[in-house]
Amino acid sequence: MSRKERLVVICPGRGSYTKETLGYLKKFRGQNSSRTHMDEFIEDLDSRRASRGEPTISELDNATTFAPGIHTKGENASTLIYACSYADFQSIDREKNEIVAVTGNSMGWYLTLAFAGALDVDVVAEGQGRQHFQAEVVAQEVFDGDGRADAGVDVQRQGAVAKHAV
Repeated sequence: MSRKERLVVICPGRGSYTKETLGYLKKFRGQNSSRTHMDEFIEDLDSRRASRGEPTISELDNATTFAPGIHTKGENASTLIYACSYADFQSIDREKNEIVAVTGNSMGWYLTLAFAGALDVDVVAEGQGRQHFQAEVVAQEVFDGDGRADAGVDVQRQGAVAKHAV
């Protein structure tokens, strides 16, 4: 019996979807009309976004050129990063590998919680991105789906101010 490779998964944060990763999700889509779990996952994300009049993840990822004003917009970037990270996470062969820890920074915190099943895709991919980038105060905080739930550091034009909430 061979021993499994032990892995620590490090989830990416903001800014990890760039012009070099444009088209990244294509490699996870079904080939020759065979549907995969990832096809269904991406179609679900696309449907959620289309129902709100937002560009779909497929449209964004399949664009011919990377447009920073579009691709790095909070609600677009967070969903693209989530989709790519989820695809990578799901592609880990659990027969050959044992995941011993999952960690991350910034958006990676939310990804780790989502991969553990503790947060819904709406909170991670969409709500968090919208709340984070539409706020006048940019912060590192953990959201519970109903609002801010944990401590963070607010960064205002005047500088960093420690904030603690229960």
